[in-house]
Amino acid sequence: MNTVTTDDSKKLKVGFSFLVDPDYTLTNFSDVWEYEIAVIVYAYDANNDLIYYNWKTAEWQTGTGIGAINEKNRTKLPQFKKVGTWQNVELELNAYEEVEGDLDVTINIHYPRFTVYPSASGLGLINATYFDKIFVAEVNENASEMIISNTQNVVNTQTAVYESKGIFISNYLGSDASQGGYDGFFSRPRDFAIQASDYPTVDNIVTQEILNDFRDFVKRYEGTFYNLKSEPIPVAPHNKVWIDFGSGTFREGASCYIDAMRYDVKANEYELTMHVPNQTNDVTSKFAVKLKK
Repeated sequence: MNTVTTDDSKKLKVGFSFLVDPDYTLTNFSDVWEYEIAVIVYAYDANNDLIYYNWKTAEWQTGTGIGAINEKNRTKLPQFKKVGTWQNVELELNAYEEVEGDLDVTINIHYPRFTVYPSASGLGLINATYFDKIFVAEVNENASEMIISNTQNVVNTQTAVYESKGIFISNYLGSDASQGGYDGFFSRPRDFAIQASDYPTVDNIVTQEILNDFRDFVKRYEGTFYNLKSEPIPVAPHNKVWIDFGSGTFREGASCYIDAMRYDVKANEYELTMHVPNQTNDVTSKFAVKLKK
């Protein structure tokens, strides 16, 4: 059961993952299966009235008992033919237009009903059926339009705005009724002096570091390089390159981030474009999360 605070305009989505585990000592990978999983959704509204979702009419219907709605109409029967692998089910429901306050939604999932087995009896061919990630959530029509921005705010002539569109990994989604959010707080080594309750979010850290990196004109390097180490091979964009011509000549104080690269594996040649970061501290900034229509 999941309590969803909703209104009469929000659609709902229910879903789950499942795996039907066959006994491969009695069956083969090429065997043919056909089965369905019954799904029933019912709820109690703020007045404690029992309501069922009628899949035939695509609407919520008040009922006084399990027989208030025809069993066929209140049962959704997704069809499947695969076993031995995880599969996902997601079903969308229209809004309950008479809701007042919280809606306590329950999703009932039945075990698979097989219509085609690889043998006549079908007995004992399934070890178990596993269910995971069962959810009830509001459908947020604007989720793909979320913009996270961090605006530099310093007393000089340089300003910057970084906008990240299409955010999916976000702390802020976790406080909504939307599926897919990540609750919690995160910290960097330099954040040890602040209270845990003040730790920044994932979105804040990412956008803050991008502003930090380009708060000033950063030094860039381009050229063809050779990898002097035999392991690991090859160089990848997640690696960093330290420019060091010797202490008597010139050496950078920090390693460079790789922005772009092309490489010839056989020749061990890497054409790199990279920049020296500017991450020693945080530039003062304003952070905002908003929906843009």
